[in-house]
Amino acid sequence: KDKILEASVKISNAVTSVIGKLSIKPNFIVAKGGITSSDVCTKALKVVKAKVMGQIKPGIPVWMTGEESKFPNMPYVIFPGNVGEVTTLREAVEVLMG
Repeated sequence: KDKILEASVKISNAVTSVIGKLSIKPNFIVAKGGITSSDVCTKALKVVKAKVMGQIKPGIPVWMTGEESKFPNMPYVIFPGNVGEVTTLREAVEVLMG
């Protein structure tokens, strides 16, 4: 179990680092998993305030990032690791892409 947690922390750190280095504002960001979603939000995007827009799929909230964040007024999807089916992530991204 310790090895699984250690791996998830490494993955989260890598994803957070990549997003933290982005210089061009993406149309949206989807973070999958609890640790990763939290780290991306606070460490990479520097979100202090966000507006909850609703759910893109059941159990998957969408926030609009606040003015203080790295990318203001951008949809941020918090996709819990234990939610959805095999196709749910793809379906959520399709909704975001219109």
